Amino acid sequence: MTRTLTADHGNATLLGATIAAALISLAAALVATVGHVDHIHRAQLAADLGSVAGATAAARGDDACAAARATADANAAQLDECRQHGGDVTVVARVRGAAATATAGPI
Repeated sequence: MTRTLTADHGNATLLGATIAAALISLAAALVATVGHVDHIHRAQLAADLGSVAGATAAARGDDACAAARATADANAAQLDECRQHGGDVTVVARVRGAAATATAGPI
C-alpha cells in the first residue's frame, strides 16, 4: 500500500533555516570585506604619514627612515621598506597583510 504525503509540515522551518544560513554567510563575508578595506586604508595612512615624516626629517638633516619607522609604529603599521632619493622618501607600510606605498619630497 502506498501512501502519498500531502502535508507540507516542516517546509517553512527548512526554508527559514536556509534563509538564515544565507544571511549569516552574507554578513560574515561583509564583515571580512569591510575589515580588509579598513586595513588597506590604515596602511595607506601609515605610508603617507611615514613618507611625510621621513621627508621632513631629511630636510632637517635627520635620519629619514628612522622618522618614517617611528611614524609607522605609532600608527600600528609595519614599515616594510624605506628609500631616500635626495630629499624624496618612499615608504612601504603594511597593516595585517595590506600594503601601501607613498612618496613625499621636500616640504
